[in-house]
Amino acid sequence: MDCQELAATGSSPWVALAIGVLLLGAGVAALLLVRRRMRAGGSTLLIVLLLAGVVGSAGSAPAANAAEPCPTTSPSPAPTPTPTPTPTPSAGVVTANTVALAQWVPVGSCAAGAATCTFTVDVTTLGDTTTTPGAAIDYSTFTPSAAPSGYAFLYDAATNVLSVTVTATAAPPTLPTYTVTDSAGVVSNAATIELPVLTPAAFVVVAPSVGDPDLALPVSWQGAACDNINPCEATADLTAATTTSNPSATIDWTTLDLNLTTPGVQTVVSPIPGETVTFEPSTHVLIVQVDVCTVSNPIVQYTVADTAGTVSNVANIWPPAECN
Repeated sequence: MDCQELAATGSSPWVALAIGVLLLGAGVAALLLVRRRMRAGGSTLLIVLLLAGVVGSAGSAPAANAAEPCPTTSPSPAPTPTPTPTPTPSAGVVTANTVALAQWVPVGSCAAGAATCTFTVDVTTLGDTTTTPGAAIDYSTFTPSAAPSGYAFLYDAATNVLSVTVTATAAPPTLPTYTVTDSAGVVSNAATIELPVLTPAAFVVVAPSVGDPDLALPVSWQGAACDNINPCEATADLTAATTTSNPSATIDWTTLDLNLTTPGVQTVVSPIPGETVTFEPSTHVLIVQVDVCTVSNPIVQYTVADTAGTVSNVANIWPPAECN
């Protein structure tokens, strides 16, 4: 029985040895039987040889088996488990929202005509969001772009307040932007920053009142003195005393109106019979002619506008009295 047969039967060398002993016993018994039958004429030497053969054959069985050891098979090593990779969280999206014009809060009074004004906005109220799992907006990373001309930015990371100092009276052609980062390091889109502007003071057109020198008015009549006998004519130049505060405009003399109760522009009026007041747009001069003696001194009212359309105050004209 070779090693494979032993392995197939589940036997070991000790089992083979036991089988050899049984075979030896059987051989001895057989020889004894043969001896009995051969006493009469058999050869003792032959019996001894046969016995030696049986014993040798029986004893060689375990030796033969011992000469064929089963090969040693090392057990296969257990497979190394493949480690499960730790999933990397996917980066989210940070959305930055526009700083709307209505969100700016003026600091102090920013009245019309102010030369400068400061506005603030709390950037935590802008509603910026992130979709990164477990992350939040890091407002310390709030970064505005360069401020345009007429503006200056200041960001306080401790209070999350953005300030802008304004000297401009009109919005810039290109608005600035800002970005913000979440706690995972994801940077937002560039969001627009709308900017406030200063409100200029209302423009004013000043029309001077005109009268005799003793009335202490801005403009006085110039010319011959009126008396009870001769008609008189006096003039008043309105150029110097008529002004506009709009640096981009000038006085539009064609708009001077001597009769505010009649539609359109009136440059000639007669407040009483024998008295005429005329305005010459080309020279900016008022002319008054008095032909009759009168003790009355009716007032003529007028307005004028600048080239931007701003209308002046209502000014008074006191014609000179002829009768002394």
